Amino acid sequence: MCGYNDWRIPTLQELVSLVNYGDYLPGHGVTTKISPLMGTSGLVSSTNWSSTTYAADSNYAWAIDFETGRVRYMLKKTSGAIILVREDK
Repeated sequence: MCGYNDWRIPTLQELVSLVNYGDYLPGHGVTTKISPLMGTSGLVSSTNWSSTTYAADSNYAWAIDFETGRVRYMLKKTSGAIILVREDK
């Protein structure tokens, strides 16, 4: 994708760093921080998965709702969106 093959799903900490919890809509500005190449379809209004597994049960992983900034763990079989990231070398 885009000439690279080292894309990955970000950690929960990386996703949370995109959210401004001092704002009324904490994730409202997230789309401006994401590369235009990635697009914004479904980004702000959906649950976005992290690569961080919930420590108490490996059937769950952490996810974030970019509209509200809410972080929660969810069953991995639940639908949601992902953002792919890569190290800029």
